[in-house]
Amino acid sequence: MISNGFKNTIKSLSNVHRDRNGQCIFIYATPRGGSTWFMEMLWSQPRFKSINEPLNVRNYKVQECLGFKHFSELYSPENEAKIIAYLKALSANRIKFLNPSPLRKNYRFFTKNCVFKLIHYNLFDSQWLVKNLNAKTLIVLRHPIPVSLSREVFPLLSDFSNCKFREYFTAGQLSFIDKIALSGTHLEKGVTAWCMHNGFITKNLGRDAYCVTYEQAVNEPEKIIQYLCESLNLPSKQAMHKQSDKASAVRKKSSAANQALLKSRQGRKELIHAWRKKVTEAEEADLMGILDLFNMDVYQVGQNFAKSSYLV
Repeated sequence: MISNGFKNTIKSLSNVHRDRNGQCIFIYATPRGGSTWFMEMLWSQPRFKSINEPLNVRNYKVQECLGFKHFSELYSPENEAKIIAYLKALSANRIKFLNPSPLRKNYRFFTKNCVFKLIHYNLFDSQWLVKNLNAKTLIVLRHPIPVSLSREVFPLLSDFSNCKFREYFTAGQLSFIDKIALSGTHLEKGVTAWCMHNGFITKNLGRDAYCVTYEQAVNEPEKIIQYLCESLNLPSKQAMHKQSDKASAVRKKSSAANQALLKSRQGRKELIHAWRKKVTEAEEADLMGILDLFNMDVYQVGQNFAKSSYLV
């Protein structure tokens, strides 16, 4: 078996990155919310490379670079400068262990653009990356119930008791979060974590921060790809279309049946509502009531797609 150290060495030597006049795009999404699929679509563009989960502190190399290993520490004010410096070093290829493997389809030796998948940080300000890294931000939303069904753990929720992120919530919301973290069902935890993750950033859209939904991308790929190319100044719709027909690299999380559904228009429609076979109408209504507590109106009971105001 090849060691992680050897893999990191190969990645460090496998890319020459010159970011002058290049682009830096960050994808914000909930884990299991379609972030890898979108990252790979953007990675299909010329001279791009991907940086996958740079702030996943379960990765020992990320821990070494940042000097901490708990998700709550991502929100400590004293760590902000360190995080900014780390992300800038990654985008400039001064830190290289997260470079993509040369065995990946969209691998390129020479690059000038980066697409980051970011699912663990700064959930309260979509303009943070615009201001601090001169980057563009793509926010990807997916219905909270299928997201929760697909997830196994909720690190934001389980590591929340001593987190500075608590300051953004009301007393009533904090009481509910703490109760669910202690004794909620898996789906209650998942939907609560989804609301915590998306509640603020969707209300803070602005210049160079764009929002799309997973369901619309699955159902109307042409419209979403056109929007991405225009908004993010990307040249190759054809390459993105070709990539959109493939399941993401996280195939171990998707069944063979679901991967097959992505290849046809009828299959894509089935993929969007397949989760309804796993919950009752009463369960759906109870779970979607959690969104009301967090003043969120993105998705509503009985609907597979987001509200029209969130659609392209």
